[in-house]
Amino acid sequence: MQRGRPPRRRADGRLRTIYHASLTAGSIWPENPEHRSRTMTRDDIMEKVVEVLEDALGADPEDIVPAASLTADLDAESIDFLDIVFKLEQTFGFKVAQGELFPENLTDNEEWVQGDDITEAGMAMLQEKLPHVDLTPVIETKKVSKLAGIVTVDSIVNFVERKLASAG
Repeated sequence: MQRGRPPRRRADGRLRTIYHASLTAGSIWPENPEHRSRTMTRDDIMEKVVEVLEDALGADPEDIVPAASLTADLDAESIDFLDIVFKLEQTFGFKVAQGELFPENLTDNEEWVQGDDITEAGMAMLQEKLPHVDLTPVIETKKVSKLAGIVTVDSIVNFVERKLASAG
């Protein structure tokens, strides 16, 4: 008996396997890690992020555009976020702390959320922890329901740019 959703297929029709590409593809980096941020343009980063998302989500590359929401447009689920983080770490050569890329446990803290409303403390926490994400829809409404679609392909590219800049 199969549990959960059926396996996703990559754009080329092959079944996707979690972590397989990351473990076999190797790193894109030159030998000297000091050159990482200088060797990659935003377009280079976008190209690699598209590859990561294509493999992790089984999405078609033409659907992976900057404004695409990972959950709403690319059908990412919570298990996919783990795979995305792992593949980003392997591809770009940095570590991602838990909750650094995607918001976690926000609704479990009454100081941050009351019902469907995000408190001022919650908004401050989001702005501090997620500088790579465009929080405009959340800032305008302060509704938890707006959080689902805020992580986009562009926000992942922003995150990678920030990580590489801080490492260099």
